[in-house]
Amino acid sequence: MGRKPNTNALETKERIIKQAAELFAYQGFSGTSVREIAKNAQVNVAMVSHYFGGKRGLYNTCIETMYDQIAIHKESIFTSLLPPLTCKRTQLEKIISQAFDFALAHKNALKLVMRHILDEGQITNRT
Repeated sequence: MGRKPNTNALETKERIIKQAAELFAYQGFSGTSVREIAKNAQVNVAMVSHYFGGKRGLYNTCIETMYDQIAIHKESIFTSLLPPLTCKRTQLEKIISQAFDFALAHKNALKLVMRHILDEGQITNRT
């Protein structure tokens, strides 16, 4: 009996996004090939088109995913700033620590976002 349809579809998409984001972060959009992404994600090249409509769709998905991760962290920082602010220094140290921890855990996300801003030369209202 064959594999059930879409059994690992989400896992496959996430693996493609993870590998693509890393490659895009280091090599940029034009320096990264779909074949290289597929090879690193251990999928058929056709899967990129199937899930994302091609390289540009995958790139846009990577950018959106990275901004979503940053937005989640931003919410936790803003929550830290809500009253009561008992000790401003302690609050500031906590925020800096959270931001640093996020940066360490999401190096590729931040590289990709910065590379996107530099390569595209623009920032959208959302970002």
